[in-house]
Amino acid sequence: MWSAYRMLMEAKTSALLSSSSPMSTHRIWKKIWKLKFPNKIRHFLWRAAKDSFPTKQNLRLRHIPIDDTCDGCSDQSESLMHCLWLCDQARAGSGFRCALFAMIAWFLWERRNRMRERQRTWQFHEVGDKAKELV
Repeated sequence: MWSAYRMLMEAKTSALLSSSSPMSTHRIWKKIWKLKFPNKIRHFLWRAAKDSFPTKQNLRLRHIPIDDTCDGCSDQSESLMHCLWLCDQARAGSGFRCALFAMIAWFLWERRNRMRERQRTWQFHEVGDKAKELV
């Protein structure tokens, strides 16, 4: 988990320094591609590294009039790092090892999307079990 977190933070830092740098982009993608996960999880990690998900904070940055408060905690602005790492609701997954981090993050993102669309979703206590099944 810690190395996956570090990888995402390095990606964010390198994007701030040179967002169009093909070398840093290539290095990040190479690290993600080496992970032994299904392609949809790798794609999720890639988009997370690029912060390209339609979080409420990103939607506001695109001038979409939306309340950017997190639906999970109703306390902070909904950024990707908040959804997957900082939100009190997401911290339940933070004790798992690196191999489970990507799966848990993906399930949390899916759960968030299903909640927003008012679709049937998993309970938080099921997220860890479902991630373990896939790993």
